[in-house]
Amino acid sequence: ALLCTLERTAGVATKFREDVEAIVMSGDKFEHVYGMCSVAVDVGRRDRLRKKVREKHGIDLTVLDGVWLAENLADPDLFWVAEEYVGSSQTC
Repeated sequence: ALLCTLERTAGVATKFREDVEAIVMSGDKFEHVYGMCSVAVDVGRRDRLRKKVREKHGIDLTVLDGVWLAENLADPDLFWVAEEYVGSSQTC
């Protein structure tokens, strides 16, 4: 499953926990959840969140934060994604 948030405060961990709860309550079975956010999530917070989700639901959580997004969108093979969808000077 995939969850994402544009939360810009320390509330990212809470939002992820709430979204994982909603995913679990859907009744569908998942072994892994990917969580994306635009802010940086420090390693300690990420590890605590992953541990809580694993212990409570038996689901692995991978957090793809703003640092991960920036690093991966700078990759030459993916830079077109950043040009196309992130910071484009084109108007809608």
